[in-house]
Amino acid sequence: MNETNINTKNNLTFFLDFTTGQKFVINGNPSNSFRLTLYKFLKEKSMDIYKNKIKYCICNAKKIDFNKSLSENNIAQNCHVLCYIDDTNNINNDDNKIAVGFRLYGQITKAGCDYNGKSKLNQDNILIYLNVGNIDGFNLFGVLDGHGVNGYLVSKFCKYYFTRKMNEFAEKCKLDNISNPNQIYDKLRSTDYRFLKDCFNNVDSEMSRENNLDCTLSGTTCNMVIQLNKFLICLNVGDSRSILIYDDDTKTNQGILTISKDHTPDLPEEYERIINSGGITGKYIYDNKNGIVEDHIRIFKPGQNLPGIYLSRVLGDLMAKDCGVISEPQINVFKLNHNAKYLLIYSDGIWKYLKNEEIRDLGNKYYQKGDIGSFCSNLTRKAVYRWKQNGIIRDDISLVCVYF
Repeated sequence: MNETNINTKNNLTFFLDFTTGQKFVINGNPSNSFRLTLYKFLKEKSMDIYKNKIKYCICNAKKIDFNKSLSENNIAQNCHVLCYIDDTNNINNDDNKIAVGFRLYGQITKAGCDYNGKSKLNQDNILIYLNVGNIDGFNLFGVLDGHGVNGYLVSKFCKYYFTRKMNEFAEKCKLDNISNPNQIYDKLRSTDYRFLKDCFNNVDSEMSRENNLDCTLSGTTCNMVIQLNKFLICLNVGDSRSILIYDDDTKTNQGILTISKDHTPDLPEEYERIINSGGITGKYIYDNKNGIVEDHIRIFKPGQNLPGIYLSRVLGDLMAKDCGVISEPQINVFKLNHNAKYLLIYSDGIWKYLKNEEIRDLGNKYYQKGDIGSFCSNLTRKAVYRWKQNGIIRDDISLVCVYF
């Protein structure tokens, strides 16, 4: 496939894919002048020939239909693209896709509110890496929810750490003449996913060598899904979640497959490890002016009120590692079939007040329309509304959606 790369400073990505085989990739958040340059570039490439080959793409959660609204003004105002939609007439033709294995993806992250109702620093980070190591069908999606004073820095560090490690792994596979995603999956499985476990287990030591990154009492969750053609490998620490929505012919699971599990100290296997490591569990009890409230079950050092973390697996939080908290991910593997509809990965800002059934019902409505941008936007709005119903504060909200 011919490819034209135009690079800018930031790390968002803009995709235009033509079914003729020409592909344009623009990394960054283009300036107005750059957007006009893009328009002229496309015009010089005889855009009229291509425009009927492009379906549409999502720009700032607004759908741009290139068959109807191709204009200089349209390109200039909306060329800040967050996700990609291919020609739906060709969804079964992998040669016409930017990334093999899915139809489109969407992402949203929104800062929460503090106790005064004011917007705070968003400590979440979203990880999306398509065609890892330039291997079609090898894709990476994830949500990292930072916490603590340096939570944003920790989640950001881990995002780029995993991106780098996965790229290094892909390059090593190619040196070993392994470039097919199915072969890569077999390689990972043959070692019980040791490489992936080591990536998570080693991230703390990598962070500790970074200047100006104190992760003693700061950390992040990580829910990451690696797609290798039809295989999904879910790696999870913490309480960000991932679910797979599918057509449930038997109606036994209502079309919802939970592919990750929260890690909290009230789980028997997690509690046992914490106690055996010298940690203890307990709750903060405080008066919130409406009465006495018991907090989450948290993890402490004996005789201290620290670290006070309520997650039993996490990246960072070095003090908690002395109390039985670990970084090793729980790994679940699934194989997609014709019933698979879409994957959702999201932080607790989504699931705190929304049930999976509500998420599924809203998602199916937009899935039928192929409108992933509206789904992501409206799911975020619904989560924000539920937080408002329950108080002033609101956690950061982040989600990644992938349509198959």
